[in-house]
Amino acid sequence: MKADAARRRSLWFLWGGQCLAIAAMEMSGPFWPLFLRQQVGLHGEALVLWSAALIAAPMMTAFATAAFWGRVGDRYGHKWMVLRALLGLALTQWLIALQELPLLILCLRLLQGALAGVIAAAMAYGLQLCTAHTRSRTLGYLQSATAAGTLMGPVLGGLVSDLWSYTQIFQVAAAACIGVALVMLFTLIDDRKLASARTLSTEAGTPSLACTRTIVQGLLLALVLSQIARMMPQSFFALYVEDSMPGSNMLIGVLYGASGLAMLITAPLWGRRLDGQHRDVVLLQTAVLAMFSAALMLLHTLEQNLWSLLALRFAWGICLAAMMPSLFGLLSQLRATSGRSVGTGQAAVKLGNFSGYLLGGLVAALLSFSLAFSAVALTYLLLALWLWRLRQHSLSQPGMEKETGHVTPV
Repeated sequence: MKADAARRRSLWFLWGGQCLAIAAMEMSGPFWPLFLRQQVGLHGEALVLWSAALIAAPMMTAFATAAFWGRVGDRYGHKWMVLRALLGLALTQWLIALQELPLLILCLRLLQGALAGVIAAAMAYGLQLCTAHTRSRTLGYLQSATAAGTLMGPVLGGLVSDLWSYTQIFQVAAAACIGVALVMLFTLIDDRKLASARTLSTEAGTPSLACTRTIVQGLLLALVLSQIARMMPQSFFALYVEDSMPGSNMLIGVLYGASGLAMLITAPLWGRRLDGQHRDVVLLQTAVLAMFSAALMLLHTLEQNLWSLLALRFAWGICLAAMMPSLFGLLSQLRATSGRSVGTGQAAVKLGNFSGYLLGGLVAALLSFSLAFSAVALTYLLLALWLWRLRQHSLSQPGMEKETGHVTPV
């Protein structure tokens, strides 16, 4: 009983710490183009392309290091990976505030990707605290922490930039991460000392190892596509809002955070729902959500007012709240350790983030905002088709009966 209470307490602190860390990181999210225009003096296509490059840079190094940090966490404990990520984020945010050359900022963003990775570390630690039957619920719970931070961050960033300047955004973020790391140090239990190992269930009649690997690879590709579609608008959304409905930075932050509010509300509900569903149902459901997201992106190409754009962002957040727990929940069934599953999955996520930021910035700079949103919609349609194909492959394999959701971990 005491061990269960300690796990629950650690999960609560993990949720709060992740929320604040993501808020600190997202404070600068929608304001990179505006920061570069004020701090560096960039304009026009150079501004859009540098914004996309700087936002995408951490994804490139995180893609290269995510699996490594996952293996380190499996060996030495994921609590220390959470602390490493927080301190790495604090260091790089503080140094960015001191720079004026875009090349130096780019180098620090690359370093941030290599050292940070709060979401991956928190997910791996959280999976150590849950049972095999509550994976999606735990992932949905942590997804809501990310959503809460995503909601708070842009609003706080807009407030800080309106009161002071864009430079102070990074300084406040660094201070917040240091404070969260100190709290985590004394409140999270050491996951290496958990009484029961979190192992995956296996049973007779499970599919072959080759089949399992095929499904893992399919899920990783789905993660890449989902993140490309999710991150493409990030590199140009602030400029799109500024162009279509001029206002204060707070307006940009509120619109940017609308999807975060939807994720905060619905992610735990999606997680509880997903824990009781079979693999083929989860894949079908995620494909439908991808098609709905495509329709929402196409609606961005029409003329919007404040309230309609808020509604679109909120509806999109409902879809996003289900996609990540769905895909990571399925992936965690197919990997033998939490660090390995999260590390591999986060590498796919970072690849998608990196590609999405660059593609979004490139399309918006060379063509138009309407065509950029159309490209996002096309990516979501490709994701829906891929998930449908993966579902058909899963149903056609021996040992993939609907009565069991267990497979042989690889």
